[in-house]
Amino acid sequence: MSLPVDFASWQICEPVASKSGGKTAAVIGKGGEPICFTLPALRSPFDASAYNDEAATRVNLALEVDSENQEIVEWCEALDTWVLQYCSKHCRRLFGKDYLSIAELRPLYYSPLKANEKYGTHLFKTKLNKGSGRHAVRIWNKGGLKREAPPDWAGLQVQPRIVLKSMWLQGSRSFGLTFECTDAMITGEEASQSCPFDVGCE
Repeated sequence: MSLPVDFASWQICEPVASKSGGKTAAVIGKGGEPICFTLPALRSPFDASAYNDEAATRVNLALEVDSENQEIVEWCEALDTWVLQYCSKHCRRLFGKDYLSIAELRPLYYSPLKANEKYGTHLFKTKLNKGSGRHAVRIWNKGGLKREAPPDWAGLQVQPRIVLKSMWLQGSRSFGLTFECTDAMITGEEASQSCPFDVGCE
């Protein structure tokens, strides 16, 4: 696994109004290139879905990061540090305020990695498009062949190709990063559960 760490060469672009009523600002790497990386296969504990919208095609996909993938946790911590430092330095352009300290920004920032205290793991949050067209996520089997999208993502082992697409901003109240899953290799599925009851026998 090779995660991009050249944060000093990254740039958060000028915010523009979004359909949600807030703003988005593209995040680009050195030379204006997109920031892309591939994570190892991680378990998806939930289906890919949108809050209160069963018909949505742009949905959330959370991937479970356990103790075997501590490198991801450490990378996210370093990324969070960079975001807060960058935003404090460029707060007039991004937030319309002359100065916001890191301490002031920290409670407003939504990290992509959330502690899953119940299971002692973390959840890495991404977005994907389940619809059709060129922006739709491409689904692959573990042999590298294209396959149909799964009817339910819960319990799958998913190796994602990720693009750090942008930063979202809701005024000066909250902000965070948007990670887009452009490709997903389904490498495994949980074994189906068998019914523990004796059915069909009289």
